[in-house]
Amino acid sequence: ATALMKAAVTAMRDEGYVASYLWTMAGNGRARSFYERSGWSHEDGVKFHPGHHMDMVRYHIEFGL
Repeated sequence: ATALMKAAVTAMRDEGYVASYLWTMAGNGRARSFYERSGWSHEDGVKFHPGHHMDMVRYHIEFGL
């Protein structure tokens, strides 16, 4: 998974993107830890899905061009 994340980040940077965002389930500590170790930063953005138990949090990463 780490190699795939590095490849995705490299591809976005090479394509000229300056940043990227992703959403993940708020309660998924394993995924959140992975994103943070991979250089993604947690933001204040939260999506609530009433009745579905799928509260989401947003992460971002900036690419040094």
